Parts: sequence; structure tokens; C-alpha cells
Amino acid sequence: MLKSRGMECLRRTVGGYQPGIRRGWLNAVAREFQLASAISIAPDVEGIRHLILERAAAIPSPRSMPERLVLRGLSAEFAYQIGPLVHNGLHADARARCGFEPTKYVRHILATDRNDPVAALKRWVEQFFEDLKRAHVVSPIERVAAQLRSHPCATWTAERLGALVAMDPARLTRHFRQRYGQSPKEYQAVARVVRALGLVNQHKVEAVSTHVGYASKKDFYRAFVRVTGMTPSSFQSLSPQEARDVVERATLRLSHCRRVL
Repeated sequence: MLKSRGMECLRRTVGGYQPGIRRGWLNAVAREFQLASAISIAPDVEGIRHLILERAAAIPSPRSMPERLVLRGLSAEFAYQIGPLVHNGLHADARARCGFEPTKYVRHILATDRNDPVAALKRWVEQFFEDLKRAHVVSPIERVAAQLRSHPCATWTAERLGALVAMDPARLTRHFRQRYGQSPKEYQAVARVVRALGLVNQHKVEAVSTHVGYASKKDFYRAFVRVTGMTPSSFQSLSPQEARDVVERATLRLSHCRRVL
């Protein structure tokens, strides 16, 4: 979650009275920025972009100049902190330098749409992620990981994955392990469990097991416990917040940003 002076100031403001600023509006804004900062639950950069845009769309509109100023400042601080996190997550070596400057885009928030901070925040998201994608060509290993996340229920072999990116299966597996800390097969198992976590509270375990690609309930239980540390029935008994924490930890294992968050 985002930790910032702006958020702390916002919480203190909520506790008192500030002319022209509605307490309910402040609470709602704080909630959306905190949700938007939970980028570790997104499996890749595109997922992060979607998450931030989704939360930005849910920010209630300001009705006064003080509210617009507060929202503008929080948006700028959010962009200043999140941008480098997302960018650094694309580099296996945290010391790597590529010339991309993630903080320069904050000016889009400060210099444009002063009467509509939400529109300025959305414009920052689109410009930042568009240029980030252009500056960082997706590697063959990341293409394989994206395929496994998008289609975790399919039957994948090292040979089939290698054919997708014209890479020898043994070399692919070696480089994949270096990048993600696990083999493609292990990564797919995590992706399947992450998919199952979104279904297991609404459907029977047997149905979920089959849906995510397991031929036997036993294999599904084994994978579920290995990824989450608990059985499906234990997960079903968790509180909503506890369940979100489990989902976040599991999804983190798929994330490009797992090295820096």
C-alpha cells in the first residue's frame, strides 16, 4: 500500500474540519488511492494500468477549489511514488539504467486539467504506461509468463512454450527460473491457483478444480496448499480482508514487480 506524507495529512484532515472539504469525500478519496496503490495484486504492467484506471474512475468528483487542490496534490504524489515502483519492477537488476524517467510524467497532473484532477490522473496513466511499454520491449521470457497467466488452464510443455518464442526448452526453463524464481510448470501452477481463488467461494471445489485444469481433486488440493499454505475449505472460512491478503500474496508470485514491492 502507498505510504506517503499526503495520505497521513489526509487522514489528519479527515479527523478535523476544513472549510470547503467534505469529510465523506475525503474518506472516499483516501480509500481509492489506497486501493490503486496495491499494485502487487496485478500480475503484470497492463494489469497495473487497468487497476489504477479502475480506481481513478471511482474517485468522487471534487465540488470546491480546496477539494480540487487536495486531489491534485494527492494525484501528483501518487504518480511520483508509483511510477518508479512500476518501472523498477521491469528490471531484474535493480541497478539497471535504461534512460526512462518515470517521475517526469508527474507534470501532466500538475500542468493540465487543473479543474478536473481525475482527468489529469487518467491522462498521466495513459501517457506513462504508453511510453513505458515503448521503452521496454517485452522479452521472450516475459511473453511466456504472460501466456501462462492468460491461459493457465491449458496444457503447456517446455517444448510448446519454447516453440512460441523460438527458444530451446532447456534454455527457456533456465532463463525463466532466473527471471521468476520458479520453473514454467511451477509458475503455471501458481497461475491456476490464483484463478481458482477468484472462484472457490462461489462454486464447489470439484468444479473449480476441473475448471482450472486439474484432472484430480487431489492434485488441485496439493497445488492450492503449496501456493496458499491452506486448503480450499480453510480459505472459504476467511474474512474478506484475510482472503484479499491471501490473493495478494499468491498474485505477487506472478508479478513483474515482485522484486521491488
